[in-house]
Amino acid sequence: MTEYDEQAQVDELQKLLRKAQAEAARNKRRTDDIVGAIYQAAYEAAKASGRGATVKRPALDKRRKGHEVALVHATDWQLGKRTASYNIAVADRRIAEFTDKVIERWTANFPTVLSNRQYTSTVNEKNYQRIVGLIDDAVDLGATKRQVIPAGEQLPDAGARKIPPTVLTGVKAGMKIEEDEVFGPVLTVYPYRDLGEAIDKINSASHPLTLYWVGKDNENLAWVADNTRSGSISGNDFALHLISHGLPFGGVGRSGMGNYHGRFGFETFSHARAVTVSTLPISFAEMMVAPFTDRDVKLTDGQMAMFRRFLKGSIRKNAKR
Repeated sequence: MTEYDEQAQVDELQKLLRKAQAEAARNKRRTDDIVGAIYQAAYEAAKASGRGATVKRPALDKRRKGHEVALVHATDWQLGKRTASYNIAVADRRIAEFTDKVIERWTANFPTVLSNRQYTSTVNEKNYQRIVGLIDDAVDLGATKRQVIPAGEQLPDAGARKIPPTVLTGVKAGMKIEEDEVFGPVLTVYPYRDLGEAIDKINSASHPLTLYWVGKDNENLAWVADNTRSGSISGNDFALHLISHGLPFGGVGRSGMGNYHGRFGFETFSHARAVTVSTLPISFAEMMVAPFTDRDVKLTDGQMAMFRRFLKGSIRKNAKR
């Protein structure tokens, strides 16, 4: 077994620290340019689930007009291919504009629902009734409902277990949809006045599996990333983070534990075991039992002083962020 070399370990740690600081500095420069809208979605994948929210920036960059419909692309994925839970936050003065675009897109994408094989049915009767009940409860308590119901179709349809694409606004505390994950074709849209309010809304729910950002890469995205928790962050596209096996995929808190993909999956299901053999001139075991010598007291006091300085330094750094 390799003999423990204290100075070599210190040198290696300092090298790693310098590398990490340099990487952080590069990231900071890259994120100095960022925003548009966050778009947080928690969806079912790999047996993990979460809740999410999206924030759309009040002023849109016309050169990035494609971002305007990115959320709608994502909700198409929900309606046609897989279930998910979406909570969207939009600048309050643009709620009507945003919901109009969503309805317009859904109307074009789903000219029929009942006979459309690309529009999924709810998995079973129990969940069909649950989702319909969540919509009805929200409307009864004051929410506004907009749905895409093709001409000649009666929806929702219990026999086919199909629920029309639905947008809810005016959702508030006390409604059941605020407390449950929908996993169905329902988009809840929340207004916000500033980015801080949107972040507070995101943090009021459990941590999502993925937080989606639609917009430029600048300090606002850095602010969102620093002040929210999620399994991952994906910008300007849907589920892009799932493609690369060089990136970890997994949740945090209620949305999951650990990561998979490539080496990350191996490490999640492995245990890294520490093995140490001391050649130090002091014994920590002896220092922990009486009688205590002056040297023991001085070494312990020194260790505590170093810990306190480290803790204060960490607090100051976090405060500056």
